[in-house]
Amino acid sequence: MIKETNKNDFMTHNRKTLNIDHERSQSLPETIWEAIFDSIPDLITVIDKDCNIIRVNRAMANRLKRSEESLVGTHCFESIHGCDHPHEACPHILMLKDGLGHAAEIDEPLLGGVFMVSTTPIYNADGSMMGSVHIARDITRRKEAEDKLQEYNQELKELNASKDKFFSVIAHDLKSPFQGLLGFTDLLIDDLDILKKDEIRNYLIKIKNASDNTYSLLENLLDWSRLQTGRMPFNPVKFDISEEIYKVFETLNSNAIRKGISLSNLVNHGLEVEADQNMIHSIIQNLVSNAIKFSYSSAQVVVTSGFLPFKELYQHETCDCERKFLKINVQDNGIGIPDDALPRILSLTDHFTLNGTANEPGTGLGLILSKEMVERHGGELSVTSTQGYGSTFSFTIPVS
Repeated sequence: MIKETNKNDFMTHNRKTLNIDHERSQSLPETIWEAIFDSIPDLITVIDKDCNIIRVNRAMANRLKRSEESLVGTHCFESIHGCDHPHEACPHILMLKDGLGHAAEIDEPLLGGVFMVSTTPIYNADGSMMGSVHIARDITRRKEAEDKLQEYNQELKELNASKDKFFSVIAHDLKSPFQGLLGFTDLLIDDLDILKKDEIRNYLIKIKNASDNTYSLLENLLDWSRLQTGRMPFNPVKFDISEEIYKVFETLNSNAIRKGISLSNLVNHGLEVEADQNMIHSIIQNLVSNAIKFSYSSAQVVVTSGFLPFKELYQHETCDCERKFLKINVQDNGIGIPDDALPRILSLTDHFTLNGTANEPGTGLGLILSKEMVERHGGELSVTSTQGYGSTFSFTIPVS
């Protein structure tokens, strides 16, 4: 239970305490006051009404790398703020206007940090204001921590929103092919005795296409999940990029032959890059697979390369040297991408897919996964396209 204190008793007691403290303070030697003043870590300045510095403590003098004597008599806005006139929002100027104490967060270049600056008015014995005590507390580290925390919170919100959207899309894309699989298998079971051989073959082809698409989606989803959770190892090694492209061609050759599409690798042999070989294989495979999917029959998919201009050399985060990058281009002669869809195909939150020229379904996940793998290497994935004429997907990769 809290007992209410009598106001008069409290005032009397407080007055006695102040008198005792005043008497004690009068008995302290001047050297003690000097020691106390100079031992305070905050930057303290006593300023008169004309913005002249009357006194500074040792912390302020040290921070400005000047002697106390050289600061006394100078204008505070010149010595502390590096200006030729006082700022209208300065707590000292505001205090001179209304006679009240003021505080503000100020970024001080001369002091080398962000400070919480407060001013308290000082009065003469006759009650007239003579100036202020200007106290600056260094809050640079606190502000950096606060800014970093806000940045992390914003990133976390965006990441959670992206993942929520992403998994809702994945749930839909996984459900659709399974519905097709179940529908075609039910038809085969129910009508097997009356179906012709060609009809059975067509159903089986559709079942296989749906199975391939579902398997590819699951494979990409697992890779994306491992990449996001940091469980996908990143092991850069030196290897021949042209040979890696041929390995991808061997994997996808049957798909290309089925559509009458030729695969052409124009990247020179012996051209070494330094990257995670498994990730680069996955990137190339996704891009070439898409190129086959969206190409017309009897067309050609061509892979080329070129070094970036000198001005585009990249400062890699894991080393102090600049890294030269190689640009790999996967070009098709297919249906192309509508202009309004180009910004959407690499977005995690704006789900957009197109069916291939043989009505092959797509999920768009392969491109998102490839983009993140390219960025893991410090590179960039880009696309140019003309609807009805084809697309070129390019990514940059550090050379050996």
